[in-house]
Amino acid sequence: MIKLGPAGKPLGFEGPFLECLEFLKELRLNAVEVQFVRNIWMKPEQAINFGKLARKLKIALSVHAPYFINLCSQDHEVLEASKQRIIESCRLAELMGASHVVFHPGFYGKLTRQEAYDVVKRALKEISKQIGKVLIAPEVMGNATKFGDEDELIRLSKEVDKVTVTLDFAHIHARYNGKLREKKDYLDLFAKFEKELGREYIRNFHSHFTCVKFDRKGEKAHLPLSAKQPNFEELAKALIEYGINNCTIISESPLLEKDALEMLKILEGYGYKF
Repeated sequence: MIKLGPAGKPLGFEGPFLECLEFLKELRLNAVEVQFVRNIWMKPEQAINFGKLARKLKIALSVHAPYFINLCSQDHEVLEASKQRIIESCRLAELMGASHVVFHPGFYGKLTRQEAYDVVKRALKEISKQIGKVLIAPEVMGNATKFGDEDELIRLSKEVDKVTVTLDFAHIHARYNGKLREKKDYLDLFAKFEKELGREYIRNFHSHFTCVKFDRKGEKAHLPLSAKQPNFEELAKALIEYGINNCTIISESPLLEKDALEMLKILEGYGYKF
């Protein structure tokens, strides 16, 4: 089953995030991404209890690690702190039974693309030795100044244990100048990732979706689903045609769960059964 849900606390839920799972279940949403983007705020006991309830309600969990990560940094302290933030996010993800820890890898800065790749690869190899089964899932990034284009992340996934790729469709659309316009564009993307990472990856990929404002330099801002840049309906048609039925799509729209529900409605309109 395709898993849909918000990045963080639903807008319509008035209580604390840790109590939002039953609210999501009532909405018919079956995923949520735990946000550690400002700080790693969750305690181990909270992670264990949150995971137990999520499993009971059949809600898939993932984690977004802090924004304050730069695995390309030439500053030793920044690099070490970045690695520790990913490791701590992974440890809590393991406790709650989350599948993926998503993060932004960093900035090229003064490094060449190959130099940046080598630094990131070395850091991720060190991280992978210190975590359990959770997948480390850097996002395809939305600006050319940021490490993490499709090919760099595919290569990392092949070369480093426990590393996979988060398909951020808005970032892909923005980084490649409005790449995802038609169903065929998504089908071509799926075919590329299946060829490189295998059928198992493309059937079960983890992703983010929102519409996006962008210019020639890349991503500028997230927009609601109604902006249709990119158009979720084209993704929905591609998912069904390609036979993908077990991926996760996290709504990063400014409308969070409201647009996750709109995604559900669109998929149902094309015949997908939840």
